[in-house]
Amino acid sequence: MFTKKLSSKNKQIILYLTSAIRIIGVGTFLVIHPFLAYLVNAVLDMADGPIHKHILKIDPPKAQLIDKILDLWLYTTAITFSLSSNYLLPITYYLLFLYFYRLIGQCVYFITRNKRLLVYFPNFFENFFFFFTLLDLISANYLLEKPLFMYPSVILLITGKIAHEVSLHRRNETVFDNIILPFFRQQKR
Repeated sequence: MFTKKLSSKNKQIILYLTSAIRIIGVGTFLVIHPFLAYLVNAVLDMADGPIHKHILKIDPPKAQLIDKILDLWLYTTAITFSLSSNYLLPITYYLLFLYFYRLIGQCVYFITRNKRLLVYFPNFFENFFFFFTLLDLISANYLLEKPLFMYPSVILLITGKIAHEVSLHRRNETVFDNIILPFFRQQKR
């Protein structure tokens, strides 16, 4: 799909640029609602994987390491924002638990470089942060007190995230490679 050869210098510039954009992107927590800030950063996270793989042709373990470091920067900023601004209290303490749970998984990954182990430490923090900040954005926090809303939501968030982690870290399936890229290849014919 991407046939133009990039020089080593240009590849390095693109790598630094995509990483810098993700690092700077967390600054959006200072200026916009946390849900929107996290959404911006999620889009940046989804964009850099295909760039690393298809344009820069970075070795997958190296790309995964870069991604996990940048992910940790985002999660740490999100939880720090929540703690420092008393945002989402009392839910912040649940988020803090989920943050540390994923942090343990990321530390195990950094030590072993075995991304399959991340399946045992699903990133529930990300899903729940997204969910709770969305409820706050639409002024629907009252739904947190409704069991008929909360229990199915929690079950859906947990099962959805486990399925995502398995497909990403066990099967190496990504939305870009398995859905978007085949769709555009089909349209080309």
